Amino acid sequence: MTGRSGHSLAEYQALRAMMEGGTATAAARRLGLTQSAVSRAIAKLEGRLGRTLFEREAGRLRPTEEAVRLVLSKELSLRVECTPPTLPGWKNETLSSTSKPAGKSSAWR
Repeated sequence: MTGRSGHSLAEYQALRAMMEGGTATAAARRLGLTQSAVSRAIAKLEGRLGRTLFEREAGRLRPTEEAVRLVLSKELSLRVECTPPTLPGWKNETLSSTSKPAGKSSAWR
């Protein structure tokens, strides 16, 4: 599945997990994938963008400015797309497991 930006959700998840974990192995563990699957996803993304997203530094992968910009723009896009409409009787907050219509009992949970 590829979004409007041309990046698949799997590629975004691999990018994000690599940024958080610092290595392809840590990202793979986090995502329940193999290290090679994560590396391939990053390589495909880098190839399509024509940019390097990570630089090797002391055995870890440091995200480039391009990687950081890409993640921030994707997260902003996801946040905008996932913002629920304002519905009568609902709190004007993002939806969570504790959101409930105004005036309903606590049995709503």
